[in-house]
Amino acid sequence: MNYKKYIAAVMALSMATGVAGCGSSSNSSSKAEDDFSATENVAVADTESIEAIPEGAEKEILYLGEGDLNPTKGSPEKSTELQLFESKGGKIRFQQTSNEDRFDNLAAAITANKDIPDIFKYEWLAFPSQVVKDMYQPIDSIVDFSQPLWSATKDTADQFMLNGKHYVAPLGYSASAMLCYDKDIIDAEGLDDPYELYVNNEWTWKNWEDIMSSYVGNAPADTERYGVNGFFRAHVVQQTGKRLVNYDPATNEFSSNLNDPDIEKAQNFLYNMMKDGLILNGRLCKRLLQSELLVLCNGRLGLHRQPDSKGGRELGRCSYPSV
Repeated sequence: MNYKKYIAAVMALSMATGVAGCGSSSNSSSKAEDDFSATENVAVADTESIEAIPEGAEKEILYLGEGDLNPTKGSPEKSTELQLFESKGGKIRFQQTSNEDRFDNLAAAITANKDIPDIFKYEWLAFPSQVVKDMYQPIDSIVDFSQPLWSATKDTADQFMLNGKHYVAPLGYSASAMLCYDKDIIDAEGLDDPYELYVNNEWTWKNWEDIMSSYVGNAPADTERYGVNGFFRAHVVQQTGKRLVNYDPATNEFSSNLNDPDIEKAQNFLYNMMKDGLILNGRLCKRLLQSELLVLCNGRLGLHRQPDSKGGRELGRCSYPSV
């Protein structure tokens, strides 16, 4: 067994969430911060399902990412995965990159065959685009999806197969992006609250469009209003449960799915939103500081940057509507 690569996969899975959002462009040093005490808030039991790294084997793995997996002064809590990894004799070396440079830095390391990271956070661009460019290796030699530890994730993992090999081992599931909206505007304009519609199983594309159309249409003279900004186009298409490109593992062939009726419906929905002036294009990760924008769609990082209230007004959050 490749002990180093196996535990590296376990560590990488704690980050494999497919988050869409705005990252930091910080280029700060990856050197250790000032002295501090790491915290271990959760007791981690040892497990025989992962053997200790044998003597003489390489025990340090290199992680290329935006934030250190080791405890830092700003985030002193030691993760469960790291506690387990260290208990088996492992250690993580952190090499910092930025949101803008992460793919370029990875490609440069592979091209130079120097400081190639053992783990790299799963990103939307990774599969299949960068897999076919040989930027990632299959994980089947270190992850057995027939074993109890992984069997529950096999159906999802099979969606990330190419030429009969797996490239992603899911550990958990979370919303990659959500809607953030101004509840005070919703109330003042007499509009339906998106979250209440969601709770009542009435949160649909049609109702979302009606809310934005009413808001934009009721704009005072000489005032521009917009319904939505941010990450939402891909998520609207994903709500159909269909793919733009289909893959047949039996023949290892790809085929276009753009003419699928549900895909066409999603694209027409987006087209009509743009045509009707509901979409505000421009830089993402802006806070809802102006009442001219009703809804911001963003990843978890971006949403966490939104204040709970802006100028005393309350913000609401909701998932994307269904078809």
